[in-house]
Amino acid sequence: MTTRQSDTGKRQCIAWHGWSLDVPADWNPVRIEGGWRSGFVLLADLHKPRLGLRWGAVGGKRFDAGIWARSAMRDEVGVIASREAKPLDREAFEASIHYPEPDLPGRDVWVGYSPASGRGVELIYHAQRRDDVLANRILPTLRDCAPGAATPWSAFDLSCVAPVGMTLKAHDFSAGDMRLAFACGKTRRFASVRQIAVAKLALTRMPLAKWLADDLRGRRAHYAASADEFEVAHETSDGRALRGIGKRLRRRWRSFFMRWIPRELVAAAVHDEARDRLVLVQASSAELLNEIARSVGCCGASG
Repeated sequence: MTTRQSDTGKRQCIAWHGWSLDVPADWNPVRIEGGWRSGFVLLADLHKPRLGLRWGAVGGKRFDAGIWARSAMRDEVGVIASREAKPLDREAFEASIHYPEPDLPGRDVWVGYSPASGRGVELIYHAQRRDDVLANRILPTLRDCAPGAATPWSAFDLSCVAPVGMTLKAHDFSAGDMRLAFACGKTRRFASVRQIAVAKLALTRMPLAKWLADDLRGRRAHYAASADEFEVAHETSDGRALRGIGKRLRRRWRSFFMRWIPRELVAAAVHDEARDRLVLVQASSAELLNEIARSVGCCGASG
């Protein structure tokens, strides 16, 4: 996904806090801010910014999507330019309007309201030439999830689906070592996905068992790992095989009163040979671990 591609080449899915859209494979996040209620993601290629995605919860008893959209467009491009914004029909979005700056290089701006989540969204495409990239190639792929639904997450080369009710608690996108962590406070469910690239190189440094032990090092204060390992075999939703080893962990007696952490954890280290990635998953139950593991790598690049 870091290899430079033309806009007509390989594409990838970017999914964050319920939003997802398909963009050229060489556009990657360089700035991520906010949470589900509001936030901003900036995508860039190796040379310059290409697309900004901004969202925020809107609404109220007297909310009017059309008034909100015109106001958002006015704040983005100015009063005079906003009058030239034209309606752009997009299924699943209300008050969809679009304004392409006439002078190049410039910005193509689109705003719309999603009834599914009650959020307004703005897309700002940095156009170098007059083209249809925003209106006809990016916007048709823009999707939104209702709050609480199973949510796809995809950035760089790491992707998975968070089960119903689970929200993002932490993320770390270090080069070649990325992690997403999810939780549901009401049920104390927890899951994290860590991906190491490139697996062939990683496994020459340490075997799977040591990678798993290393991933669990931070749990030692509150959990005791069983001595026995068990074999793990998953098939992802797109047919890839994930094979490796797993361990179960029990909360220590001295952490008995820490009721906010799960009573047990299940962890696995698997080799995704088709993608040449090492995947480490932790979850508060075997069922949750299996559900997360089956979705890893299924929302990423496409032709």
